[in-house]
Amino acid sequence: MIVLKADKELNLTFQKLIKMMDVPVEWNGMFFVIGDYLILQGSVRSLFFNFDTKLVVTNIIELKAEEQMIAAVEQHPNVRDILNMVLYAFGKWGNIKGLRVDRDYVQLNRLFAQILGEFQVESQYGPEHFRFYKNKIRLTYEDVIEAVLSDEPEEVLLPEEEELQGLWHKLVWKKAASSFLMRDTTLAERRRNRIGNNFYLAGYLCPKCGSQLYMAVYPEGREFQIETEEGAVRIARVYSCKKCCCMYTPRPKRLLVDGDVYKMDFERDETAYEDYQELLGRTAGRNVNTKYNEYVDKKMAMETECTDSSPAQDEEQEITELIGHLPELSELELFRTMRKMEEGFYSDEGVRRLEQAIRGEDEMETDADCNADDEKDADTERAAEDEPDTELERNAEESGKTKKM
Repeated sequence: MIVLKADKELNLTFQKLIKMMDVPVEWNGMFFVIGDYLILQGSVRSLFFNFDTKLVVTNIIELKAEEQMIAAVEQHPNVRDILNMVLYAFGKWGNIKGLRVDRDYVQLNRLFAQILGEFQVESQYGPEHFRFYKNKIRLTYEDVIEAVLSDEPEEVLLPEEEELQGLWHKLVWKKAASSFLMRDTTLAERRRNRIGNNFYLAGYLCPKCGSQLYMAVYPEGREFQIETEEGAVRIARVYSCKKCCCMYTPRPKRLLVDGDVYKMDFERDETAYEDYQELLGRTAGRNVNTKYNEYVDKKMAMETECTDSSPAQDEEQEITELIGHLPELSELELFRTMRKMEEGFYSDEGVRRLEQAIRGEDEMETDADCNADDEKDADTERAAEDEPDTELERNAEESGKTKKM
């Protein structure tokens, strides 16, 4: 048995799925994976999905897990994709009320192969069942989840690793004023492309060499601390250029596009660059973090806060207000909102809602997280390519996009 605690994005997606299905389940945000069953635990009744028999049912079951058994999805971002596959699979079978998946079985098998291939798992999906294999040996859905969790690096540092991190902390990031050109990217592209160590594609170009930058974002409350010319800073996000071995992170209360950054230049020392990137990526990934970088020193942090008059809001409130006042936003406000979408301040759901609102689409469709409408946009965008990897890591994004019509 594997127990997973949903992150904010999955919580929103599956709560809306339950509402759409109109089933008597008060989900508490916990996934239980037992054999081929994915179970959404409820306070009384729970929702069951069986990948081998196609069964979708609610039932009363007592499920308990010790705290140490629970794995938080926000600490294991790759498992999101595997959980979101349930929307495609059971939606295509017609076993989820109100959910429609337009893709055929060939397209879905190709998508699942791309998602699972990273973990050396093969799948066989058709009208009768959804089965998994590794080295021609049959796996359960639980085995697949375990393979994904096992593939991710441990986040607990061993003593020698702590010593290594301490040595790296002696590096001092320098202040720099740089101009970061932008290249438009889609959410699907940002999810699909990465360079390892939990760094994903970003829509910025390196000011030194012009190559595409890659970004890693830390979970809220687990930001990484660096030393700078101004003192210690907790960073929520960091950008990396593999070609010229440079790294960038915005100064507190700044976006990267502002050009006011800290810079670490390894001057083409690839070994040192790769070692440091590995360290930075250990606890980072494709996360959502609504915070800016911040000074560790309380006095400096307070001075920075005084210059920022905007009140703190949760994402749902902020996005709802942004969409409601979109016509009133100045060009600068709209530009900064789009940059925050790019820089990992909002969840995939939030980005999709904002993108649709900016394009002038119906917000009612935008708010339906389990719809296929957004997926069609992404398909059209890259239809000419017809390559399998155009859909790789559109998984979680599109899983939230196969919505009710």
